[in-house]
Formats: sequence, structure tokens, C-alpha cells
Amino acid sequence: MLRAPKNPKQLNTSATLVTIGLLTIGAHTMIQYKTNPRTSDQPLSFSRQIKPGSYVFLTSGTCEATNHVSHETLQRIGLKTGIVNGDHYPLTESEMQLIGEEYIPFGRQMAMIGYAVLMNGRKYLAPTIEVPFGTHTPGAGNYLEAQTEAHQSMAMANAVAEAVGGYCCYTEEWIASHAMGGVICCEILIPIDYALEKATTYEEWTAHLSGLAKQFENASESYTPTHTMH
Repeated sequence: MLRAPKNPKQLNTSATLVTIGLLTIGAHTMIQYKTNPRTSDQPLSFSRQIKPGSYVFLTSGTCEATNHVSHETLQRIGLKTGIVNGDHYPLTESEMQLIGEEYIPFGRQMAMIGYAVLMNGRKYLAPTIEVPFGTHTPGAGNYLEAQTEAHQSMAMANAVAEAVGGYCCYTEEWIASHAMGGVICCEILIPIDYALEKATTYEEWTAHLSGLAKQFENASESYTPTHTMH
């Protein structure tokens, strides 16, 4: 388990990198983010749901700095950063205590808690539920089965987001070598200020997260999708 990143480096990903003008600071600041065009035009089914590409990843699931947002840019918009092994890191010392390179119980699912994102000049932690589908993952169901499971997870994610003043997002990432395989991600954006108010240690934060999921897990049982989200 990696509680505080040891060797932050550029995130390697085969996903498409799209450059957009996300923040305006004098001139336009161009930032890269990871998105999937197959889900960029999905209908918004929940009150706190946002579209893929609305935010930029600061850290990967393994807590590595993505370098999608520079230290200088974060400083310009008034956000503090940290230092890890002599390199700039997008989270402060206090903030990085709340992420880890592992999955934790989250309702009836497991959530990866290494992600942090930036949206509208504000940092968010982004615990992510991943629902695989296709033959590339042993035991995974087909696409429709995964979608049903992901819809239920989104209902819980939305309830948590409403409680913490955050957001949720539904994305589908397809594996190029598997035409019918991939993973559906349900991301919950939790304001990092909220997290710091609730916990100062990794153990405190993961316990709080699991408690939130437990509190709202019944939302997934009562949700009946009226249409697909892709």
C-alpha cells in the first residue's frame, strides 16, 4: 500500500489525451486530461453527475503525479502543493495522507482511492468504483451486466456526492485489443477541504469513506435505470 507517493512521475496511459482551455489565468492555460469520447455525450441521470472531461487528473490510481497541471498553474490559482523526493507534487503533505494505492470497501463495491482531480480551480479526492466487463477480466460479466451494476453504484455515488457537496461521474474505458472488453468507472469527487475537516490520517479518512458508503448503500437498491448512460 502506498499512502504517500514515493516516486511521482508522468502517468503513462494509452487513453486519448485531449488538450483544452480549462482555466483562464490571463491567457488561456492549456491542460491535458484523459477522457473517452464514447461517454462524453451521455445524458446526465443524477443530480450531482457531471460529464467526463469536466475535470483533470492530478494523481493516478497509484498516487503518481500525472503532471497534467503544472506547479506554476496551481500556484497561480491559489492552490498549495507539496514536495516528494525533491519534486513538486500536486497535493500538500496533509492532502497526500488521504490517498493510497489500494482499494477499500465502499458499500457493496471496492473503490480505488489514489485519485485526486482539479475542477474549476478546486481540488477533489476521487475514489473510483471500477466495474470490468468482457473476457479480459476473469469472472467479469458482459457489458449490459456491468452497466446495470454501474448504474446502481452511481446511485450510491450520487447520494454520497450530495451529502459532501461533491459530484459524481460515469465513464467507460474500452480496451483497444478487446472490442467487447473494458471497465466502467463511477468516480465520486469529494472536495478536499471536506476531507481535511473529517480526517488527518489515512486510517481516519478511509473509515469515514466506508461509513459514507454504508450510510447510502441502500440508494443503489432503490435505483431503477430508465435509460442507458453510454
